[in-house]
Amino acid sequence: MGRTMERADLKKDISHANECELADVDADGKVRGGLEGLTIDDVLPKLDRPWYRVAHLRHLNFVILAVLLTPATNGFDGSMMNGLQTLPIWQKGEHAITLSLLTFAELCYADFNHPQGGILGLLSTINTIGFITALPFTGWIADFLGRKRPVQIGNVIMIIGAVVQSSAKNISMFIAARFLLGFGLSIACVAAPALVAELTYPSHRGKMTALYNTNWFVGAIIAAWSTFGTFRINNSWSWRLPSLLQCLPSVIQLVISIWLPESPRWLIHKDRREEAIQILAKHHAGGDVNSALVLFEVSEISAAIKAEEAQNQTKYSAFFKSPGNRHRLFVIIVLGIMQQASGNTIISYYLALILKQIGITSPTAQNGINGGLQIFNYLAALSGATLVDKLGRRTLILSGLIGMFISYLLFNEQQGYKHHGLGVGVVVMIFAFNFFYAISLTPIPFLYLTEVLPYSLRAKGMMISSFSGIAIGVMLGFVNPVALENIGWKYYIVSVVLLVVWILCAWFWFPETKDRSLEKIAQVFDGENALLGDLDREAATVQSEVIMAKH
Repeated sequence: MGRTMERADLKKDISHANECELADVDADGKVRGGLEGLTIDDVLPKLDRPWYRVAHLRHLNFVILAVLLTPATNGFDGSMMNGLQTLPIWQKGEHAITLSLLTFAELCYADFNHPQGGILGLLSTINTIGFITALPFTGWIADFLGRKRPVQIGNVIMIIGAVVQSSAKNISMFIAARFLLGFGLSIACVAAPALVAELTYPSHRGKMTALYNTNWFVGAIIAAWSTFGTFRINNSWSWRLPSLLQCLPSVIQLVISIWLPESPRWLIHKDRREEAIQILAKHHAGGDVNSALVLFEVSEISAAIKAEEAQNQTKYSAFFKSPGNRHRLFVIIVLGIMQQASGNTIISYYLALILKQIGITSPTAQNGINGGLQIFNYLAALSGATLVDKLGRRTLILSGLIGMFISYLLFNEQQGYKHHGLGVGVVVMIFAFNFFYAISLTPIPFLYLTEVLPYSLRAKGMMISSFSGIAIGVMLGFVNPVALENIGWKYYIVSVVLLVVWILCAWFWFPETKDRSLEKIAQVFDGENALLGDLDREAATVQSEVIMAKH
């Protein structure tokens, strides 16, 4: 009874949309009134209450939370490795080993033996190597199996990896487990942001997709404070417990995903339009298949996909066939590299080494700073996510990069000195740098990628961008510790120069995409004459299918 009354009330709030609601198809097969020239805002219902008081939107946003947890495992990893480097039990051993001195027998039986240099780099980057190993297959998997199933498959693999990692008896077992974690994450994280963008309620898409990568810090916070809470344990559970907790986001995600629907865009692409209509009606219109919003969404998606297929925009080679696609390719590659090569990887994975360089050596102080930093970053990232629809994507990216440049410049200036007061200044600059990174390069990239890429290239483009960033990440994982050990603070100058390059790239080549539907963003890259398909013809087809289904 309550649900019936809620839907009845909801229909009263669609007066604006009803002006565009078209009941049937005329004799010529045209939709009366037409949809050409309308935007998504013209057909969105005007609700008289917050979304959390509307049952179907509350349910939709709850299940999308499962997808939003995907980056938490990755965030857990970086923060956990910082924490483990401060745990004496994890670094157990009588002598230090380096990659150049490591024999096969030692790799299998050496325990952890104070890993440093190349070995520390391998431990930090092996999950990235696992990620990049799976990456060539992720675009195909997301296009063939859909968006939902790859997320579930990836989470199963990550759970297995976390269990193996927590039970590791030697360094080789620990490395193998981290490889599995990266492999599973790769499968999940290419499909997950696409699913969020393609399933979310239209007016929520910007904020919800921007929230996706902020959950990196959820994992980071859990890891930072779990290692802080366990470092006093005088046995291997001081590191095994945090390692096991790395599967927590995946377990939660896997359970909630039982109620998660498939992407309507993927279903339409696979000629399963009736299923897409039912999903959009249930989650966007409270079950009303006659909703103007549902009609518009299905028509726009169908028209855009047909136009992309007609232009043969379904292969990787399509990225080179038009100026618009070449522009997209440049943006997604730069954005992928920018996320890894802005100085953040040094601070993220080697915070403990940086703190030692400035005289902060206490494990309690190091873990406390790490834990506080993750909470601070999460709050900053949430702030950035809430501003994407007000300030725009381009403005946030540029503001963040400029702030990072200034912070890193000051950070680098103070690194050459040993004075304790300047050491405190370095910590302040670390927090400032992370603030600007968190409000820009945490929430924006996955949102921006799903927007600039058309449906037929979305999964492939996500893979290319991830590959670009991860390849640089692997390289930096080995270079960073060696460079820090040999030239110290002078190595940070490289990041200062790179930040200048990223500011110029964003200024000249990153267009604004806010206030447009996923399909209409094509006009930003391809011009006002971008092929979006025949919207009215698709609307007529959709309405005919709905009418036939009723009879």
